[in-house]
Amino acid sequence: MCSYLNLNRRQCIAGAASLMLAHSKLDVGTASAQVAGSGRPWLAVQAVLDDFVAENRAAGVCFGVMGENLLPAYRSAGALAFGTPIAMDENSICRIYSMTKNVTRIATLLLVEDGTLAFDQPVDDVLPEFRNLRVAINFEEGLASRPATRTMTMRHLITDSSGLGNWTPASDAGEALHRLYRERGVTPGNFGQGLARPGYGPQPATLDELVARVAELPLAYEPGTVLHYSIGFDVMALVIERVTGRSYGSFLQKRLFGPLGMTSTGFQVAQADARRLTSNYDATEGFANTSPDAPPDRTVPANMRLIDDRATSVWLAPPALLSGGGGLVSTARDFLRYARALLDEGALGDARVMRPETARLATGNIHPAGLAEPSAAAGAGTRALLRTPLIPMGTIGGGGAAGTLFWIDKARRGAFVFMAQAMYGNPARSPFQSRLFAAIEQDFAARL
Repeated sequence: MCSYLNLNRRQCIAGAASLMLAHSKLDVGTASAQVAGSGRPWLAVQAVLDDFVAENRAAGVCFGVMGENLLPAYRSAGALAFGTPIAMDENSICRIYSMTKNVTRIATLLLVEDGTLAFDQPVDDVLPEFRNLRVAINFEEGLASRPATRTMTMRHLITDSSGLGNWTPASDAGEALHRLYRERGVTPGNFGQGLARPGYGPQPATLDELVARVAELPLAYEPGTVLHYSIGFDVMALVIERVTGRSYGSFLQKRLFGPLGMTSTGFQVAQADARRLTSNYDATEGFANTSPDAPPDRTVPANMRLIDDRATSVWLAPPALLSGGGGLVSTARDFLRYARALLDEGALGDARVMRPETARLATGNIHPAGLAEPSAAAGAGTRALLRTPLIPMGTIGGGGAAGTLFWIDKARRGAFVFMAQAMYGNPARSPFQSRLFAAIEQDFAARL
């Protein structure tokens, strides 16, 4: 049995979608927060969730688990927002940010399974905007560039090895290229109040416009050579739209969310579901995600700033740009169903969303051979985002910027999810993982 307490050597890629092998046919329906899997009360987990809320680490939190020997169970604490009486639970709708990348990777695998795409197919087969790529000679110092000598492939887009860049407050190390992404609005994972920060250009209205803008900029690295946090998953969303002739949201609904019964997952919150939407908070150092013009809110603790109010959230309006790297909202209930399907080789009960062999392919390492780490200077942000432990050692899954997590534990044949809505920036600053994992370990030990 694995332990969640020894995490120092765990290096996971945030949002990397992988599948694990499990064979069971137990009920995968929704369970109430009071039902304990296999008689397990999850007392330590409940206690730490209560502590997170009491300490103002988040307004509300929720934990879910199910598996071969673990009946569906949920534990929660707190509310949808500070100053709101509506309790947080497994049906509360949360912004999952980079957990969207996991979904986009699986969506790509579905099209590889169909024969519509191939891992090593050139991206410019579908996106001619990338036919004349250039690479920065040294993007840490300037934007001088040369023609690319390597071909960008579909594999590169979903393994953070395309050479493309990105910009977030957590990934910025001061490079000229990433600053240009911000100034030109190439920030598809940025929403709402965050767009009002100084130095941010207007975002493109569509994925087509996003790709057109980024194709004008040099790559940070030759494709397939260096692990680097990027907008590759957002570019892949446009690839999927062009090869399927459907919007990215429509494709996900048809191939994943519909069959898996993920009724509250998508790029927009329906008006009928608005009462279940959470608020999101900035807990970064210096409140890097908050507009300097944001008015004070006395309902919010001093260590937080409100950046997306549940009553006026940007997720209540139809999105123009469907971010394949960070645009989805979901619930603990929905994403636990998703994780359980990944655990069971692409099936949830009688619903199969991919072939077992596709699931086994996803379990393996699909990164290009010989992938290098970025230099120490350029890697300050990308290392934190891609190499900080997010999930327990020996498991597969990922996390999102607002504190959301999911993972699949092969040894315990279990799927797990955690939801919060507090953005701490660098994953190493998050207060959730180590205490949550220790509580889970304590509850497992109590049953031995």
